[in-house]
Amino acid sequence: MKCMLLLLLVCVTPALAADLASLVYTVPGKNIIFTVTAEGLSSIAVGGREVAKGGWYAASGEGIFNTGMKTVLASTLKAAPKPEEKSLTVLDASHARVRHAYADVVSTFDYAFDGEDVTIKARVENNHEQDALAITRFTGLVFTFANYPTGLYPGGGWWWHYGALTNYGPVCLHPSFYTKVGGSYMTDGQFGIGLSPWKTEFTPRTMLFWVRQNPYNKQDVHWVLDYFRHDSIPAGGAKTFQLRMRVSADTDWKHLLQPYKDYFLETYGPIRYHTDFRAMGTAHVNGGKELRTAENPYAFHNGRFLHTAEGVNHFCDMVIPGLKACNAQGVLIWGQYGDQPRGELYRSDFDVIPPEVEAQWPLLRQRFAEAGLRLGVCARPSQFQVRLDWNRDGTYGLNADDPAQLEMAWRRFKKMIDMGCTLFMLDSFGAWYSNDAKVMRYLREKMGPDIETFSEAQEDVIIPFTGAYSEVDYWAPSEKTADNPDSNAEDEKVMFPGRRVPRTPMQYWELFQWLCPGVNIIVRRYDTHGKAPSLADDLTYYYAHHMTPMLEDYTIKGIAKSVLDIQNQYLDEHGNWRR
Repeated sequence: MKCMLLLLLVCVTPALAADLASLVYTVPGKNIIFTVTAEGLSSIAVGGREVAKGGWYAASGEGIFNTGMKTVLASTLKAAPKPEEKSLTVLDASHARVRHAYADVVSTFDYAFDGEDVTIKARVENNHEQDALAITRFTGLVFTFANYPTGLYPGGGWWWHYGALTNYGPVCLHPSFYTKVGGSYMTDGQFGIGLSPWKTEFTPRTMLFWVRQNPYNKQDVHWVLDYFRHDSIPAGGAKTFQLRMRVSADTDWKHLLQPYKDYFLETYGPIRYHTDFRAMGTAHVNGGKELRTAENPYAFHNGRFLHTAEGVNHFCDMVIPGLKACNAQGVLIWGQYGDQPRGELYRSDFDVIPPEVEAQWPLLRQRFAEAGLRLGVCARPSQFQVRLDWNRDGTYGLNADDPAQLEMAWRRFKKMIDMGCTLFMLDSFGAWYSNDAKVMRYLREKMGPDIETFSEAQEDVIIPFTGAYSEVDYWAPSEKTADNPDSNAEDEKVMFPGRRVPRTPMQYWELFQWLCPGVNIIVRRYDTHGKAPSLADDLTYYYAHHMTPMLEDYTIKGIAKSVLDIQNQYLDEHGNWRR
């Protein structure tokens, strides 16, 4: 036995200790082969077919994103600069190290293989005397698919290219409207690749970007992979960025994205709030300034006079019986302060309500509490108002890294919570990139799990801390518009996350539920272009996709029985899913 072990060490150790031409790693039990050379990860083969080749290099993303900083590690759009020095060291049968040296930058890549997964750890040293490297780009692999691929990638369509990144700038990096999920996958039905950032801080600015090698061929099967990290490396400094890649013949998206789910739960965790999925009323009580009269000084809409006892009772009599009859959870009120003459329709100072309204609020709270219903309002937590001139206010973004500003935002919520509100629609929220996720994490820690919130815009990193909100438009199958360029029969169904942001398929909602089981989205019909489904079809679609319908306050009485009948098919009396 000792002789056999000695022979094994003699045969293996010299090879692993030397700089070799390549490390060839075969996934145990599967016909998947990764090859690492001095160029980096330079080849991937699945089932005997080479599906990717090239290399893996550090480059600058600053020119692509038009940051104005292009002096460190400059690169063209199509290719990374070739290293002046390069080497490969094979450390063991599943671990290789590649070093690339440039005039100002040294990048060292560690490739660690484990089954279908490879973790790429890149240490990037910026040796420039004065300039920072604002955005690091990793690129070089070209994937060849058997047919036009499908998957999850920024924009979700053929129109995304480097020019779009230049046009939008770093604003489109994850987390954002444009990159709602930090992971990515692509598949041609024969093999798939799943990608995930790895070992990052909270809300890093990243993008896993896929672009056709020939941007003018909409059916090109050759796709270039880029990974961007917007994390400035100062002159004389260094940072380490990690990426995990899964290559598999199992093309199910959940299998391909499992490393991202693992990373996501480790970084952001599960949801931090309790969810009620029963129907919810919605009441837009603020009208325009044209409604302002002596009787209605705050321009409330259609008799919803929250500044008088008669008006509060009228409102409660309109909505409470219907909410009770359909076993709804409560109502969300928009514009609780009426029309604001200084502008900014839904305001960040949502707790500042007219004295007359505040005087009647205990009655409003009492009526809903006696009915066992929840009360909520529209808020705007990530911005604040300042005076632009004598007559108008302006809106500015709240800085999530400023404790004083976070405390100011929390005081507004606490006041309304103390006034009986346990539901909050978060207007214009979720769009301020990583900032909003930080704000929401802070607010959730203060609120605890029993306050439900719903963010108007969403990306995945915010959903552990808040539910979602969507407005739905319905389109005729044949109609094509600027908002709906690829109309087809499916366009009559719900689109997520709604009409106020670039349209995105229901794929995101399915993925969000997979990442964070228990997340909720409240949905209301906003507009119809062509034929819309019946109320029953509408509600059935929402509940079947685990979405909570919002019911306009003036309609609830008349539709309560229909709502209850359909809701009972999907929810128990406490608001938990039956299926």
